[in-house]
Amino acid sequence: MKKRMNWMKLVLFLIILLLAAGCSQLGSPKTPDKITITFTDTGCSLSGPQEVPAGIIEMDWITTSDVHDIYGIAILTLDDGRTIEDLNKWKSLDEPPWADVVSFRDAKGKTTTELFINLDKEKESFYFVCFDPDQIIGALGPVGIIQ
Repeated sequence: MKKRMNWMKLVLFLIILLLAAGCSQLGSPKTPDKITITFTDTGCSLSGPQEVPAGIIEMDWITTSDVHDIYGIAILTLDDGRTIEDLNKWKSLDEPPWADVVSFRDAKGKTTTELFINLDKEKESFYFVCFDPDQIIGALGPVGIIQ
């Protein structure tokens, strides 16, 4: 009888241990492993990690809007001393003289595009500028580059 009680205690202990381990994993949100830029009818948004390793990264670009035939995204680094505020003030569709374009892509509305971007190891962060044929929709970032 004692062996059976010890066996039941062991089984109960293991069940509690497994439940506790499962709950702790469920309680902590999973960080997305890929950057995602989403274009909608009202703007663009950024989700995913706040830092990525230098080199080639994979990201998704989702365009849910079809107000325009084509949309664009520029991925760029900024000169020292420049910030997202500088990008938000820049209204021209031309490249700012204090920014270096890492990549420029365009896509049709209502599409999902997988992008592979090679990030410079010498910069600390990069930014995104979203636009349609007529205007800049928004600037996003920074996303840090892990050296």
